[in-house]
This record gives sequence, structure tokens and C-alpha cells, in this order.
Amino acid sequence: MFSFFKKKKENNEADNIESALTYYVKDDGEVFIDVNLIDYSTKTINNFAKVLAGISSLRFQLQTIDMVKHGFVESGKIEEFENLLTQIVLISKQEIESITGINNKDKGEDPCIKPSDMI
Repeated sequence: MFSFFKKKKENNEADNIESALTYYVKDDGEVFIDVNLIDYSTKTINNFAKVLAGISSLRFQLQTIDMVKHGFVESGKIEEFENLLTQIVLISKQEIESITGINNKDKGEDPCIKPSDMI
């Protein structure tokens, strides 16, 4: 596969990492998260907060996808990258639908307030 941190390790910048958040999936499909902090100082906590706050931001997602794209392209796996993008869109759509309740409309449930009640 490919390593996103290869260049940083070559430059010894890995020694300067004070916090890290790592997501990974095991072969059973279970998602795990590792958190590493060098200490609990205010500086480390404040910098780590930037990562946590950025998780849901579109900017972080796009930057990450762009990094992943370069890894797939370098490996000659364009079709696999396109499949990955398709899955990202489908999963995001499902999550949005579950949050906004769009699925309830598809199930034929009646609205809480009927239009006839408004008259």
C-alpha cells in the first residue's frame, strides 16, 4: 500500500508530533480510533482540539481524500479510487438521510401536522 507519513519520517518531523488521531478498520469491519498525546499540556490540548474540531469539516475531508487519491494514483489504482469515492458518497448520503429523517418520508408516515389542520 502507501504511506502518507513517509516523507515526514525521512525529515525527522515525526519526532515533533505531539498528538495524533488514527482511524483504522479491522478485517471484521469494526472501526477503531487511536489517540496519542505526548502530554496533557495546554499547548498539546489546544493543538489536538484543532484536529477534533476539523474532523467534521469539509476542508479536512477534502484534504484527506486528496492525499488518498495521490496514493491510489501512484499505485496505478484509479478504478479502485473511483470505487472508494462512490462508497464515500453513498455512506454520506445514508448518514444525511438518517440525520434529517428523509427516510421517514419514504416510509409513508403521516406528517405531525396535516395541511388540512392548518386551514
